[in-house]
Amino acid sequence: MKFGLLINRGASNLGDDIQSYAESLFLPKIDYLVDREFISDFKPKKEDEIVATIMGAWWTRHKWHFPPPKNIYPLWISMHLTNFGPEHIGTPVYDEFLQGIGAKHMKAYGPVGTRDMATLKAFEKLDISAYFSGCVTLTLPKQKVKKQEKDYILLVDLDKRVEKKLRQQLKGKDIEIKKISNQRESRRTPEQMDDWEFREKETIELLEMYQNAKCVVTRRLHVALPCLAMEVPVLCVHYPKNIRFGPYNEWLHMVKPEDFLKDKYDYDFLNPKPNKKDYLEYRKKLTKQMKDFVAMAKKDNRPIDKVAKTTYTDEEVYRWQYDLMKFALNKWLPASIKMSKELIKHKRENPEKIQKRLYPEQNGSLYLKARRLTGRILRKLGLRS
Repeated sequence: MKFGLLINRGASNLGDDIQSYAESLFLPKIDYLVDREFISDFKPKKEDEIVATIMGAWWTRHKWHFPPPKNIYPLWISMHLTNFGPEHIGTPVYDEFLQGIGAKHMKAYGPVGTRDMATLKAFEKLDISAYFSGCVTLTLPKQKVKKQEKDYILLVDLDKRVEKKLRQQLKGKDIEIKKISNQRESRRTPEQMDDWEFREKETIELLEMYQNAKCVVTRRLHVALPCLAMEVPVLCVHYPKNIRFGPYNEWLHMVKPEDFLKDKYDYDFLNPKPNKKDYLEYRKKLTKQMKDFVAMAKKDNRPIDKVAKTTYTDEEVYRWQYDLMKFALNKWLPASIKMSKELIKHKRENPEKIQKRLYPEQNGSLYLKARRLTGRILRKLGLRS
């Protein structure tokens, strides 16, 4: 078999590349880059080539570019789906892409490893065999340790209020505070998007920043979990009810932003606590799974018709994808138009109420919430990148 590396070609968050980098370390070579958002369009150089691919990722923003073609032999682990849990109700396609041909693929190549409980429950509800595997970033090795002129604390994508409070607390202390973001400041060129060496170099530079910090303070899961794996002390300032964090609440030193601002936490940034060890069992299992998968792929020289576990035809896939896209448009386009009209009317009639709090744990205006929801709908429909 050949080997493919799963990437999100147009990703704006380096967390996606950290996942890809973790998976790349298990591959003996990279024959193909496989774009997860358009995975059904993947075509190898030779029609009968089989491409073994580790599939740990945040999946299915573009749901009708699914399932993978028969040329891809997948290891479904560390999977998160965007649609499930209270944060994602209201998206154009809830679970239809995991029925019909989508379900046939997942059942054929299961059981499916998930990295959160909402995704696990979604598969179980659809009678697709699944289990909690944890995230592939838990397998990351330590990065290069460099001698620092001065110890530093690294802040990554923190709430501005939390950052201000932390800087006040550490004012006058003999330690540097560095601030970075996992988000890219500018979009990559098309050439850079398809250049894994460039992306890998960028990822390693970021991980080395984590590795050499006295401690890392962040709100991002794909900062916190790599820090666990690399044994970098990390404090996660986030809400434990977030569905993506659910399984990891007990693994991380965590505090809600409101509690941080009220000094309701126990963490010494100058002498940070060691990380908890709860993740080690999952790190070991994930490592074995990926090593075993690669070892199998190296030895398997069977023709594609013997390796593929599904029997549906390409024509059946095209029809299923078309019907799924048509269903989503018919279901959600009228609903989104109606919602937009209602929001405009509400904004005109109740300008003083626009700034009300929508959730006890999050600030935001109704207008901004509507913009985010509209953008999410357009992305799901494939009308916005």
